[in-house]
Formats: sequence, structure tokens, C-alpha cells
Amino acid sequence: MIRGTVLHIEDNPANVRLVELLLEQRPGIRLISADRGELGLALAREHRPNLILLDLHLPDMTGSAVLRAIHQDPLLRQTPVIVLSGDADPDLPTQMLAAGAQAYLRKPFDSHRFFTAIDLCLSTGGAPGPTA
Repeated sequence: MIRGTVLHIEDNPANVRLVELLLEQRPGIRLISADRGELGLALAREHRPNLILLDLHLPDMTGSAVLRAIHQDPLLRQTPVIVLSGDADPDLPTQMLAAGAQAYLRKPFDSHRFFTAIDLCLSTGGAPGPTA
């Protein structure tokens, strides 16, 4: 069984609820949510999650800035990050993977790809995942 703590940094309540519902299918996963980037970083430092799910459009800072902060923090830099974004920019997946994300999933995302990326990151400690 896949186990671990997942931090979801997302400001849209509907998207937070969707991830909550999906992760109920993985009873070994504990979910923590933050609706702002700074709060997400603080919770990441406090709880040291096994995986971070990151939206790119947050009210207080960009997801790119959050990703940079994660990789600059000695406590967090090894934490795998999956970007979940509705942004249709075709260059964004490549940019986010180059910036250190393990996977980039476009919203609305396919639940099979979502679980594949999460399971891979939690079971391997962050090996590169899919882009969709």
C-alpha cells in the first residue's frame, strides 16, 4: 500500500475537494491543504510531506516561485513536486519539469495519470513522472 503525507497547495475549493475525493481511494495517504503559497511553504517545513501537489496560480505568489523556494530550502529540496495546472501554455510543462517538478498534469486531469504520478513519486521518492 502506498503511504505518505501529501501537501496540496491550491486556492480553488473545488479543486481541493476533487483531490480530497481522489485521495480517499488511497487510505495510506494523509492530505494537508494550503490555499496560499506562503502557507504551503510553512506547512511543508512543519510537516515535511512526502509529496507536494502545486497549483501555479495562487493569490499571494506564483507556483513557480513556490517551486523555486522548495528547491532552495535544504529541508524541502528533496521533496517531489507535481504541478497541477489549468494553464494551456504548451511550453509550461517543459519549463516546470526543467525547474524541478517531477510531473506536470493539466486540469482537468485524468485520474489514472494522477494516481500514476502520485504512486510513482511516493514509491520512488520522486523519480520523474508523466506529463499530461
